[in-house]
Amino acid sequence: MTPADQCQVLADLGLYPEALSVGADTAADLRGADSPTELGHLLAILAGAALRYGEAPLASGYATRAEILLAEVDGPGAQAAGATRWLAEVLRGSDGPPLAATRPDAGDILCTAVRLRFARRPEEARGLLALVVDGERTCSPPALLRLQRLIARALLADLDDDDDRLFAVASGGSQAVRDDAGTLGGIGSQAAARWCVDQLVAVVEQSAIRHRRLTEGLEIAEAFRAALGEWPCMRGDVVLEGYLEELCEIATHRSAARPEALADLERRQASLERAIRLRSALQQLSGRARTMAGARRPPARPSLDALGFRRHLGGHTAVTYISDGSDLQAVVIAPGESPLAYCVGPAAAVAEDVAHVVAVTARQVLGAPQFDAGWRRVVSRLDRALLGWLPALCSPLVVVPCDELNGIPWSVLPNCRRRAVTLTTSLGSWRPSSNAVPAGVAVVAGPGLRGAGEEVAAVAASHPDATVVDAAHATRGRVSELLSDPDVDLVHLAAHGTFRPDDVLQSGLELVDGPLTGYDLQQLPRLPTRMVLSACDLGIGAVPSARRWQGLAASLAGRGSETLVASVLPVGDGDASPLMADVHRRLHDGQPVEDAVAQAQADHLVAGRPAAAGLVCIRLT
Repeated sequence: MTPADQCQVLADLGLYPEALSVGADTAADLRGADSPTELGHLLAILAGAALRYGEAPLASGYATRAEILLAEVDGPGAQAAGATRWLAEVLRGSDGPPLAATRPDAGDILCTAVRLRFARRPEEARGLLALVVDGERTCSPPALLRLQRLIARALLADLDDDDDRLFAVASGGSQAVRDDAGTLGGIGSQAAARWCVDQLVAVVEQSAIRHRRLTEGLEIAEAFRAALGEWPCMRGDVVLEGYLEELCEIATHRSAARPEALADLERRQASLERAIRLRSALQQLSGRARTMAGARRPPARPSLDALGFRRHLGGHTAVTYISDGSDLQAVVIAPGESPLAYCVGPAAAVAEDVAHVVAVTARQVLGAPQFDAGWRRVVSRLDRALLGWLPALCSPLVVVPCDELNGIPWSVLPNCRRRAVTLTTSLGSWRPSSNAVPAGVAVVAGPGLRGAGEEVAAVAASHPDATVVDAAHATRGRVSELLSDPDVDLVHLAAHGTFRPDDVLQSGLELVDGPLTGYDLQQLPRLPTRMVLSACDLGIGAVPSARRWQGLAASLAGRGSETLVASVLPVGDGDASPLMADVHRRLHDGQPVEDAVAQAQADHLVAGRPAAAGLVCIRLT
């Protein structure tokens, strides 16, 4: 694979900063090697990545140089670079070259139009969207082009503030997306399709807020999420496994490295992490290619209307929070009731309250003085805004949070006390938890965690036949073996955790021979139905964000795991043991996971043990 191909894969995945970083280093090498044609192709890719990342001046510069280098050796390539330059100049607000001389990519046009829409330049956005609708100047594959035309028509309707036309376009499009999902091809088209669906859902939800059509907007959004579904990725990549092994060796050696050697180790670590991200992307590409060749694709989730949602939810109450960056709205579906839509409040004010509650609760968990009156006032205000519509006695709650609510410890809200609360990415993907007693249980203690041995013993006491791994034997190989064992239904991991916001799949659990990361989990053939992570704040990297699974949850989803229990707050060493023992006693008695967590949390918070506050139950499928 050439450096240009590597940059193209990263850009296709939407990893634009990574593509620009890799490409800049490679471009410098190519200049020294006197390879003008290869350099031109690379600069054209970098121009596209910069354009989609919103760096119009950088995109224009790259595209201009690519156009010059390719002019005599690759006419179509030079023309494509010229198209990118034209779009970059439009985005900058300057006059570009005549459109007749270019052939823009529909994805580039859409991305630029979306940025113009947010920049309140509607007429320019309309002009670009018209190019996608007519389809004459685009070069996307047919299935992707149909989806791109759909989002263009929807955006045009939204610019006209015509909600009837927008909802009509969107309502008729979900089945077309479902029909075309299997013919989108490689990872570039798949990533572009997901971007289109994300944009369409966002536009529909924002219009639903403005025009008070939240229930209808929710139905359309869920239909699109169900239509695209999830695609499997291939496992068993020897090269990737080698990268991960070397990365673990570096992590082991860093603590004892001399200062002069530390810089080399950090450079090698950064290089390996970049290679892992790229290899993982290529692995997904291989998985999609094999799916297209005839491998079985998971069935798409059914699309649901309001009545279908109520039947699907059974006795649960569901609330989906929707934000347009200005206001936060909610759609509530309760048993036997008509859907209710209401305004929670200004999104910025809610996010500020959430940040306050998270910060103060985290300090309390780590031993700060008891919650003060100010904290209680904020909690009460947040509870009234988010859940004030709940009756005193209410069914279990299914929550689809928006980004403003990420990280909130739901158990501290008065309306959530002793109420089972489950977080998920969409109502269509949610399924009720089983109350079956765990068939096979494994309990693992990680190294360097004070109280891990006590916690493992307390948890194992509720499962007499559990497989127990102590800290000295908690290696990546042994833990991976347990996680992929088809006879193991429930795994409890008591280990230090690390959360990497810059690369959430590098988040993981610290074991004897190095970290077990999200990338490692992706290599396993299957994972247990239920997982409990008592490591500090690993739940932060798992809760849904932008209606997508993040971090470890993204690695668990689609591989057999149904429920994840983790904490969104720091947990002091040894503080989790009593709570976890209580949760597992309840699981052994046949309680569903979310009920076991809710009841145990309530008992421990009443008893003055704030370490219980951060635990959340996440439903993956």
